[in-house]
Amino acid sequence: MRAVRSRAVWSAAGSGTRAAGAADTSLDEAISAYGKLLKLLVDPARFPALGRVIAAGVFDQADEPYDEFVFGLDRILDGVGLLIAPRADG
Repeated sequence: MRAVRSRAVWSAAGSGTRAAGAADTSLDEAISAYGKLLKLLVDPARFPALGRVIAAGVFDQADEPYDEFVFGLDRILDGVGLLIAPRADG
């Protein structure tokens, strides 16, 4: 979940994006817009867990982009570790 949010944060923070660049949108405004868009796109009946997360306001304010990056990188490295562990044992 946070990986999706991380991608949105980094995309919104990028200097070349229309959302953050052309419209002079702050990171907090871009995240708020992202949360509103998710509310429109996600069907809570089809995705109840995600619907509860969105309703709780998780996407309404930005976290520190560095923290988002580190969290996402940790998840990727965890997955790589799980992939190579059986090969290292055998």
